This record gives sequence, C-alpha cells and structure tokens, in this order.
Amino acid sequence: ILLNGWLRGYKLKRKEQELVLYEVVEEIIYGVESGILFGISSVISKTGFLLLDQGYARFFLAVCISISVLCSSFGFVYQTQGLNHGRAIVVTTSGAVSSILTGVVSGVYVLGEELPSSPSGRGMVLVGWVLIVVGVSLLVLSRHLVRYLPRRWRGRQQS
Repeated sequence: ILLNGWLRGYKLKRKEQELVLYEVVEEIIYGVESGILFGISSVISKTGFLLLDQGYARFFLAVCISISVLCSSFGFVYQTQGLNHGRAIVVTTSGAVSSILTGVVSGVYVLGEELPSSPSGRGMVLVGWVLIVVGVSLLVLSRHLVRYLPRRWRGRQQS
C-alpha cells in the first residue's frame, strides 16, 4: 500500500514536470511490488505445507495454496504494468531482489528458519546481499555511469 501511494505521487510529479528520473523510480517500485508479492506467495505456500506436516487438516493447505496463487497473480499484474512502462531489466531485477529478500526475511522471522550459525557463513550471506544490491544499482544507473568511463570502454557512439 505504501509503495502504491509512493508510485502515484511519482506519476503525478512526472506528468507535471516531465522528468525522466521518476521513470526509473516507477520501474523500481513496480519491480519491488511484484517481488514482494512473489516472495509472500512462496512463504504462504510453505506455511501450508508446514501446517499439513504438523497434522492440520488438508483444508489449511488448500487455503494457503489459494492465497499463494492469488498473490502470484497480483505479482504478475504489477510486473506486467512495470514492463509496459519501463525497462525489463530494471523491473525484473528489482522484482527478483525484493522476492529474495522477502522470502529470506519471512522465512527467518515467520517460519523460524535459521541463517548460518558460523560467523563466516553469516558474513558470506551478507556479502552476497551487498553484491546483489550493488549489481542492481549498477543496472539501474548504467545509462548515467557510462559517461564517466574512458572513451575506449564506452563502445561505439551512435550518431
């Protein structure tokens, strides 16, 4: 809900001021919204199977799977809207990262799953997350960062 409100505010500003920067923010918001819904879908599905393993009725599994399908469906709707309005690489990458983070955070706090117990294992997980965030940032900002590269690394300039 908060992301949707933020998205509507950016759309109004972009229409009023015709700014290109807001398009990138819209792409990221659509991607994050879809990724959160995909991550929640995974966690709800896993919850249904855990309830079944603990001896609850199959009815709860059916309810969880139904909610999971609903979340995935809305995730596809947001992803499709993002792909209609922006670059596929930004929308899908933002969606993938937010899906992973939603799944990990929900898995740890809701389902009681554990991160690696050793300091080196936790450090590797942290390094992986930082590299993912840096990679996504480079993808999003790539058009703006190319002008700072030496000319021979830029590739051919189109006339």
